[in-house]
Amino acid sequence: MSGEAQARLLRVKEVFSEAAEADAGERAAILDRLCQADSELRREVEALLDLCTEPNLTLDRPLRRHQAGDLLAGRYRLTRFLASGGMGEVYAATDVQTGQDVALKFIRLSPGWHDQASARLSREVRMARQIQHPNVCRVFELEQERDEQFCVMELLDGETLSGRLAARGPFPHSEASAIALQLCDGLEAAHLAGVLHRDLKPGNIFLCGERAVIIDFGLAVAAPGRMEITHSLTSAGAVIGTLAYMAPEQLESGESSPASDVYSLGVVLYEMLTGAPPHEAKSPFRLAAQKARESHSTPRLKVPGLPQVWDEVVGRCLRARPEDRCSRAADVRRLLESGRPSARFVFDRWRRMLTVPIAAILAVALLSLGWNWMERDHQPPAEAVRLYSEAQASLNVAAPWRATGLLEQALQRDPGFLKARASLATVYAELDQIDKARDSVLRATATADSRWYVGRAERQSLDAARAAVMHDYPQAAQQYRRMAMSSIGVERNNALLAMARMQEQAGQFEAAQKVLESTVREDAGNNSTRVRYALLLCRKRDFGQAAKEFEQAAAACESANNPEGLADVLLARATALRTQSVQELSRDLERALELSSKTGNKFQNLSARFRTAALMVRERDYDGAIATARETAHLAAREGMLVAAAQSMGELGYTLVYLKRPVQAIELLQEAVQLAGRGGSAPTLAQNRLRLGEAMGGNNQNDEALREMEPAVQWYRQNGAQDSLPLILIKWGTVLGGTARFEEAPRVFKEALELATRHGDDTYKSMALARLGAYYGQRDLREAAQFFDQAVILARKAGLTGPLLQAALIWIALGDFEKGEALVSEAQRDLATNYRDGPDRQHLNGYARWTRARMALYQGRCDAGLREVTGLPTTHALFPVLRACSNTATDAERRARRVSLEKQLAASPDRFNIARISAEAGALDLQLGDWAAARRHGELGLANATEQKLRLLELDNLLVLRAAAIRQRQSEPARELTARVLQTAARAGFQSPERFNGRQDLLRLWAYGAR
Repeated sequence: MSGEAQARLLRVKEVFSEAAEADAGERAAILDRLCQADSELRREVEALLDLCTEPNLTLDRPLRRHQAGDLLAGRYRLTRFLASGGMGEVYAATDVQTGQDVALKFIRLSPGWHDQASARLSREVRMARQIQHPNVCRVFELEQERDEQFCVMELLDGETLSGRLAARGPFPHSEASAIALQLCDGLEAAHLAGVLHRDLKPGNIFLCGERAVIIDFGLAVAAPGRMEITHSLTSAGAVIGTLAYMAPEQLESGESSPASDVYSLGVVLYEMLTGAPPHEAKSPFRLAAQKARESHSTPRLKVPGLPQVWDEVVGRCLRARPEDRCSRAADVRRLLESGRPSARFVFDRWRRMLTVPIAAILAVALLSLGWNWMERDHQPPAEAVRLYSEAQASLNVAAPWRATGLLEQALQRDPGFLKARASLATVYAELDQIDKARDSVLRATATADSRWYVGRAERQSLDAARAAVMHDYPQAAQQYRRMAMSSIGVERNNALLAMARMQEQAGQFEAAQKVLESTVREDAGNNSTRVRYALLLCRKRDFGQAAKEFEQAAAACESANNPEGLADVLLARATALRTQSVQELSRDLERALELSSKTGNKFQNLSARFRTAALMVRERDYDGAIATARETAHLAAREGMLVAAAQSMGELGYTLVYLKRPVQAIELLQEAVQLAGRGGSAPTLAQNRLRLGEAMGGNNQNDEALREMEPAVQWYRQNGAQDSLPLILIKWGTVLGGTARFEEAPRVFKEALELATRHGDDTYKSMALARLGAYYGQRDLREAAQFFDQAVILARKAGLTGPLLQAALIWIALGDFEKGEALVSEAQRDLATNYRDGPDRQHLNGYARWTRARMALYQGRCDAGLREVTGLPTTHALFPVLRACSNTATDAERRARRVSLEKQLAASPDRFNIARISAEAGALDLQLGDWAAARRHGELGLANATEQKLRLLELDNLLVLRAAAIRQRQSEPARELTARVLQTAARAGFQSPERFNGRQDLLRLWAYGAR
């Protein structure tokens, strides 16, 4: 299994384990919190949760690849569908050669997993065939049907143990004993054959009358000593199985042995007797800690009257250390058969019972010392405290890498130093060392659970670290707020900074800015806070104040000889301060690379490499930038810094979107989305999916864009990103407008307009109005003009040029060429005065020239339009239209253009493009005298334009159809089409429909009917 697949599997298990233990009413909230923008992760977990609720392991709507009556492999006639599980489907069949009833099990092969799944199925058959025992499901053959593999096995008639428990509850101990003895026999037979099950649970135990059968060895591996079958499809250390039934060593390292199966057997026995597993933790961290501490009640406490031998049997199965358990399933059978506990067990029980009264007396005495004493934190050695304090000071001056070393040293002095352990987890998370962060939280949780009390500050630090590492950012922000209220000095400032960071991750940017402003005022020497504050100022586009904050932070680091802090300032400035020149950026990045190499801060070093790649983009070294970014992303992934890789790759990809290089942008942004998903950062995932959708929209892949952007938009809405939400909605609505859901677009734009108005943001208000105008520009020119009139006023205030050119197009389409020319001239003056030379200025200048060319087309001056766009890319859709209608165009050129349009029609899935291309092709048909082709193109274009309610394109195609009808002497259709043309022109916004407000291009089509 690849590292990416393994990380994905672990993430699914992590979310599933928490959601599966919650009440049904709580699951939706848990999935919202843990899955956030990752809709694919949510679907996987929900599918697993559905499986948990089905007594016969079927899904509500199973995917059935075969039907009753199908003959497979030439001998197996399907009789009925049995079940669908996480791996595939199971069918009942009859072997027509022998007449035997059998079960056929398929594996569902996901894309890219064919080899792994086939190998897994082969292994299951090979290993299961070694076990010949009535309490193990018999497997006969491995067969092939086309590209599908399936195994032939014994057909069982009954129900799973999980289904029986769900339907009837716990078993009487006499029934449980009969089943347990059979399970011991089956498991012992498997172990003697050299096979481990590794996923023994009620769902993998079948009850056929009084016979208990162990099924599904799909997760099995060879037991030690049987080298011929030791291959596993999982990497070393991978966690395989079902968390609630797994032994502690499987959770910790992925190692398995016969003792691991014995542990799972103990969990199954406990659940048979009590109706629930022994551990009730709602998170993987706490579950692992409870298993390690053996913190479960005995079965007899939950089931009064249960024979005492069950406490010994279950207790010995559930020991945390493998060497303390029953070493074999046969040992468990012997204990059960004896019917009574061993002498040693009875002696230990009496000893503990005598200890209880004494312990109670001592507890009362301790309680009398007062609750406040119990609230005190653990007191570590003085040297550990000193190292912890130095680490906090390092965090205060933006030196997290140094802080990790100090915290690790503090923990070497005192492994029980809970605050140091929790702080180390949060610093690792900040440095994008997610695996180390989770390990630190797990160790901190185990330390806390091993104590009989935990101090208040320790509890707060652990709760905050756990929430941060689990990406529950709103909860983490609340916990850090509590820490800040109960601490002083540097610790308080660091808690406030952490709270602001969590608020940013949750999209609460206004709240984060207030916290940072206050902290900077209180502690001018806190460089970490100052840098974070400057980054938020850049987000608000207050680059002038941000530059001052960066400069002050850099000076403080220089004077304090803090190279790590200085590298942090330089990187932040290079990332966010848009007013820097190329020379200033290059200087900052070179210095950051040098400093991070000296300090050993890999996070900073990799970040500097990514920013260097972005700088290469600005200098138009695109291939070099992409190669550098990919190389650095692979280094970051190898170091476990997946979020940093995702953020930086996303920035680079989005730069290519800005440079109008969508194909390369899409490629990089797809990698960025994958990295963010593997890193588990919901904000980074949402941001990169939004960017990927924007790039796909720019490449006319609107449906794909929609799928990427929708979960990201939902995440931003849910997490209160109010200041940036208007822009996000504007981008979302733009993509919606190019899909079958186009009618949702104006509602989204109006929502963005309302939010921008509420926040007083003229830039976003102008953009939202311009998008509304562009949407109605193909439907109702008068309504579009009203939106653009407002957009232009705000655009002038906000210094935006794009809306001026968009508005010019609407007035030109309405035939008001004077107003259109005035707006284009104003836009070009703005570009010359207010824009530095670069891609943005070049793009808008090209846009202005294409706008003038379109005006020439509408005025019937095609040759003048061609001169206007001389030197611009000929790939623009307007260029061939101008060329075809110019005075120098030949019929051969027009026919060649028509062939090209036919190819585009055949390949385009977009209704807008089909309507537009059909209208152009129909106009060429008219020029070439091919009336039948004109009619065919007009009908195709009209159908697509009508479907999308694109009235201007309806008008173009109706004019083509009218001209073709008149030329073919179809009088009645021609009269009907004439009426429809005039009606559509009026609805589209033309005040003089029969004259089309002076639009010569439309009058030319109208005149074809009079020739």
